[in-house]
Amino acid sequence: MENIDYLGKRLSEKSNISKLDAIRLIKLSIRDEFGSFKPLNEINLDDLKIVIQNSLVFRLNDFGVSNPGDILDYLLKEIITNQIPLT
Repeated sequence: MENIDYLGKRLSEKSNISKLDAIRLIKLSIRDEFGSFKPLNEINLDDLKIVIQNSLVFRLNDFGVSNPGDILDYLLKEIITNQIPLT
């Protein structure tokens, strides 16, 4: 869950939505990609990349966030550069 909280905080800072809403968008995007069959604690770096590049784009557009492409590029760089803990 730490990885989702971390990304939620970063998404919130870049998109001007609340941290709680950002975390919800990420969790819903994970569910879009993997269904309810993959527990959140089993999400790895590659899974997060897939989520960011696919489902999260659509959710941010639906949420009315401007410049989602720039935000998603930032999130991808963030997880790669900082190798966020995947626990």
